[in-house]
Order: sequence, then structure tokens, then C-alpha cells
Amino acid sequence: MADIELLAPAGSMEAAVAAVRSGANAIYMGFGNFNARRNAKNFSKEEMAEICTYCRARNVKTNITVNTLLHDREFSSLQETISDLCEISPDAIIVADLGVARAFREMAPHLPLHASTQLTVHNADGARAAKKLGFSRVVLSRELDACAIEEITRSVDIETEVFVHGALCMCYSGQCYMSGFIGRRSGNRGLCAQPCRLPYKVNGAKNDTYPLSLKDLCLTHHLAKLREMGVSSLKIEGRMKRPEYVATVCSIYSSLLRENRTPTKSEAETLRKIFSRDGFTDGYFSRNHGKNMFGTKSDDLPPNDPIYKEAQKLYAKEVPLVPIDLAFTAKLGEASSLTATDKNGHSVTLYGTVAEPAINRPLDLSTVFTSLSKTGGTQFSVESADISIDNNVSLPLSSINSLRREVMEELDRVLGKAETVPAGVLRSVEHGKNEKKSLAISVSLFKLNQLTDELKSLPIERIYIPVHELRKGNLPRNIGISLPQIIWDDEWDKIKDKLSLAKEMGIKNVLCSNISQIAPLIEMGFIPEGDMGLNVLNSYSLSEYAKLGIEHATLSPELMLSQVRDIEKCIPCEIIAYGRLPLMVTENCAVASCGKCPGDGVHTLSDRRGFDLPVLCLPNHRNMILNPDVLYLADKYNDLEVIGINRLRLFFTLESEDEVVRICKEYLNRDGIPPQKFTRGLYFRGVE
Repeated sequence: MADIELLAPAGSMEAAVAAVRSGANAIYMGFGNFNARRNAKNFSKEEMAEICTYCRARNVKTNITVNTLLHDREFSSLQETISDLCEISPDAIIVADLGVARAFREMAPHLPLHASTQLTVHNADGARAAKKLGFSRVVLSRELDACAIEEITRSVDIETEVFVHGALCMCYSGQCYMSGFIGRRSGNRGLCAQPCRLPYKVNGAKNDTYPLSLKDLCLTHHLAKLREMGVSSLKIEGRMKRPEYVATVCSIYSSLLRENRTPTKSEAETLRKIFSRDGFTDGYFSRNHGKNMFGTKSDDLPPNDPIYKEAQKLYAKEVPLVPIDLAFTAKLGEASSLTATDKNGHSVTLYGTVAEPAINRPLDLSTVFTSLSKTGGTQFSVESADISIDNNVSLPLSSINSLRREVMEELDRVLGKAETVPAGVLRSVEHGKNEKKSLAISVSLFKLNQLTDELKSLPIERIYIPVHELRKGNLPRNIGISLPQIIWDDEWDKIKDKLSLAKEMGIKNVLCSNISQIAPLIEMGFIPEGDMGLNVLNSYSLSEYAKLGIEHATLSPELMLSQVRDIEKCIPCEIIAYGRLPLMVTENCAVASCGKCPGDGVHTLSDRRGFDLPVLCLPNHRNMILNPDVLYLADKYNDLEVIGINRLRLFFTLESEDEVVRICKEYLNRDGIPPQKFTRGLYFRGVE
């Protein structure tokens, strides 16, 4: 089995060099405007080409992040990015948007694709779906524990990548809309403002706390377990961090992996000092949730701190990363020759000075070997040297040294050379075939008791109830089921029991929020429909979901109405037009006291502006954090009827039975008046 990969962040040229020289055997970097750290110092085309050349010549892989969600009008710029990457020839592309993945498959099928953690792959079915879509690796959600990671890694024939060090988001990556809705800086578009690091009051408490700020991740004590599981890559977070941080963390992790051990007290303290938030946590991996996982940012080290100075020494000089075999010949009357060959069979042969008869001291094997072994200042180390010299011949040592330098320089050039493949063509997306008709209404409920007889009597096309709320009884024919955004492998059995009951009751339509849910629903005979968690922002991703079997899709609430209109709708689509939109889904309880989730009910987080964010406790002790203001569009039908959608969805959570009916009537009658506190969402203002 190949050794496990240590994957390091590189937000600058210096950080990339620091990672390579400190033990990482792969790095990941941002390029252009389509990566999830747009504020990092991402590389220009020339810089990216230079660093990829540098890494290739040192047997270090390069992964490029193109992992934001795109709008239709950005695909022309994406095609330019793909063409540039075909010239640069990195080892893999990290992608979150299925439309972007399609563009790479069509334009650059030779470039391997890795499914970003933004795709929220958190179970085996998600990994299988990613493999079906052409991904060779999945970056797993950071919330998974050891058993969940092992189940995915062992049961699916796809590489798995696991975060082992660095910042933790409170929300599942790819499911966070808080930054976008609060400040128009979308995390899905690479500009997260990190509202989870701000203080909040929990349930009206007097004092501020940090209920959304998690400590940094550190899995130094679990590396042997991860290797045993068969995980392919261990990922260090930190593309916004300085090179000294990258060098320090990489150096310690590479030593632990190489020596198969846990950290010393000194190493653990160095990791804590270089950056942490009140220390570290392994709470998700070890399934030890609760208050011990939370922390705020520690004080930054001063620039002259000894830790930084020590870190700078780690990457100040080249390190011998590439072992080579040498073959040297010196035949009387012939030009001397030197061949250098690496372990992958790349070889360079150059010729030097003609060997002459020795007048004084003849050339000897020991002298030649000593000269050839002087590879300091390069990335090469001599594994073996086959030296063949005639008796009684002479060569100036300066000529042997010069030949060695020339061979090393040429081998460096050969190893760093990109094998470029011209970019192909991105085919146009399929045209929509939907006939123009008046907007229908669909409804999502949070509780079954919101489904009253009066609601059943209204002309609503579809009413979705959560799968865990399903009970035997007399339900109307327009009932559908909604699945949660997160379903771990060990939770599927209960979900499938409920789905079997739904099938017995004649329910056919199921709203799903993750790529992992589509294939199982089809296998059970259901009609899968896409919820907002699929993050459909463009025509190409919509087309890809349609190919997977989605028959009706909810478009992302981070779109402007004009961007919704741009989407070529190959299947019927809807937008969420009412409700307190979910801003986060969390694995750790944000309102827990004494480390325990309070269970059912509605709780609040109050921010510094005085807004109260409702917090719903979900099954399996997860939270859903809602927008404080209600989205309201019942008075905007003139804007909604021209964007090419089929339905408006009303998303009910905290509303009473009477409020549900009243609001439905307002939308059906098109005569609503906005409540005192409401929002238009992002449909008119958009995100950056």
C-alpha cells in the first residue's frame, strides 16, 4: 500500500516552498477567482506554472482549488481558467460545483477531479455518487468520526482525504449561508466573513459567549489509525496562514508519519503556540462533542518570536527529496559522461571533458564518487553511483564538478516539464422544455401538526413533511417527504424504514439535499426532487443533477432573480419564496448547556446587532440555525413570473397552524402585505 499523503496549504509562493521543504508530499493552492479562499494571495498563471514546475521536479503533487459555486455568466471565464490549467498541468483539481466538474470533464478529461469538502460528502452513498460523477477522490466532511471515515474508505473504491489540522467550521461545509445572508459575503463563493467567530447571547443570557466558534482541529494522536483505515491523504487547513505556520505544522506531521509516533510535549506545545483557538480538539473524530470543543482565537505570536525563526530555518535551504542513481564513465581519449536517473525512470546524460593519460596522479574511484555526491543546494541525493574509469587516466576535478552541476540542472528541467494537453470544448447545456404556465405553490412543513384540514383543502401542488414526522394516517395525495441535509451511514436504516412506510402510503416524491440521497431514492422507487442543499446556481449543475435523476429542483437562495432567469431549466424548478431560511446545519449543538443538547424546542442566538437567530434542535442532536427575518415575496409576483420557474416554495418552521394557512392564502391570492420585519433575501441584492 502506498504511503499516506501529507497535503499542505499554500497561499503564497513562499508558503508553497515552505510546505515542500518541510515534508509535505502534496500541496493545494488557489488559482483565479473560483476558489474558496478568494482573499488568499492566489497565484497568477505565471506563478502557478512556476510553482507546479518546482513541485514536479521534487516529486510533490499539486492540487488546484476551483471549488466555488458559479453563475452562468462566469462560465466563459471558467473556460479560460481551464485552458490555463491545461497548460500548467497540475496533478488534480478540487471542485465543489457539479457544473464546474462537467466543464473539466469535457475540456480537460486528463486532469483528475477531487470532490471538495464543499460538496458535503459525509457517507458512503455520497462517495459512490462522486465516483459516478468522475471524481477520483472525496474530501470528507470534517464532522465525521473515526467509524464513519473508515466505513466510507473501506466500502467505496475511491480515495478519501481527511482534514487533520486547522480551523473547523461550525456548519457542514457547503451548507452554510450565514455569511451570505448577513453580509452578502458567501462562503459558497469563497468570501466567508466568519460570523461563527463572533459573540452571541444564548437564549437571552446576559453575557456574550462564542457558541459557534470551534477550537482548531488536531489529529496528531490518530495518524496511525487513519493510515490503518486506508485514508489516502491527510489535509492541513490554512491557505491564509503565513509560511512559518505551514513549515512548522508540516515538519511535525511529516515527522510523526515517518516515525510512526505521537507528538512529544514540545511538539504539541509548538503546534499550540504557532496557532490555535484555546488549544485543539479531536471531538468530531473521537465522537466527544460538547463544550470542550469550543474556543476563540489565541493571541498572535510577535513576528520575532523564536518559533518563527526556527520555522524559517526549516525551509531556508533545499532538501534532498529526489533520490537518483548515477553512472559515470571516463574512457581514455573519449569525452567523459554522466547519466542521472530518478526512481520514475527519468534520465539525463551529458558529456564533458575528454579523458587524457595521467601525468602525475591518475583519477581514482573514491575521488570521483566524492565529487559526484556533492549535490547540496539541489533537491537530489545520490542513492548509488556506477563509476567506470580506465586505468591511468586524468580529468580535472573542476570538469567533473561542472558536469555534475549541468546534469542536475538538466534533470531538474526534465522533471519539472509539464506534459500539456490542449483544452477541449465545453458543450452547451441542454435547452429547457418547460411550457409557460402560472406559478404553482409548494409547501415545506417542520412539524406534522402544521398539516391541518384547511391546509389540505388549498390548491397547493406539493406539501412536504419531514421524513421523521411521517405517521400512518389519512394524508392528501399531494404529500411529499423531505429528507434532512445530513444522513450518516448508521442513520440510513431508520430513514429507510420511514421511506418504506411512505411507499406503503403511496407517497412518491421525496425532497433531497445531498448527492448521497439521489440513487438510494431511485432504487426504492421514489421520484427525487432537489432541495436547496444541492446548491444549484447554474445551468450546468442543474443539468448534472437531472442526469443523476432529479426531476424537480430548488434553485439556490443565494441567486438574484436575474441569475435565476439566466439558468437554462432542463427540468422544472422552484425557488424558496417565503420563510426563515436555514443558515447553518451543525453537528455540534450551539445551545447546549453542560455539554448536553437541550433537545426539542426553539432556542435563540442573539447577535451584536440585537437580531435573534432561531435555533431548531433536529434529530441526532443536530441544529438548524435560521435567519432572524422572514423572507417574503407574495407582493412580488410581477418579478417572479418572468424568471422561468414553475413553483414557489413556502418554507415553514416556527409558524402556527393558522399562520401557515394564512400565508399560503396570501401567496395563492397574490394579495399579501409584508410583515413588519421581513427580508427579500438575496434575490434583489445578490452576494459577492
